[in-house]
Amino acid sequence: MHQYVVNLSEIEFPKAPPPGRAEVFGAYAAQSADFLRRLRAAVAEKGLEHQVGGYGEAGGLPVFTLTCTPAVAGVIEALPGVTGVYADDVGSLGLIG
Repeated sequence: MHQYVVNLSEIEFPKAPPPGRAEVFGAYAAQSADFLRRLRAAVAEKGLEHQVGGYGEAGGLPVFTLTCTPAVAGVIEALPGVTGVYADDVGSLGLIG
């Protein structure tokens, strides 16, 4: 098992009027929660549930963390909306692959 950081795609917000902090946080929290649902479904579909040590919590940033095997990290890379999956076992954020 390894620690991974997953970057999710940025959300496009209108330039005028600019969104408020609550709107931005809410949009990213919803994106993260949706990603977590899709991730759990993809992991279950592949029968890899036993290869996940723990999921991070959905939050207000386009970043998600979890503990899993490289096989699960490969599944994550294929999910829509993922812009990068980084191994973070030693805090170095090395791109997998």
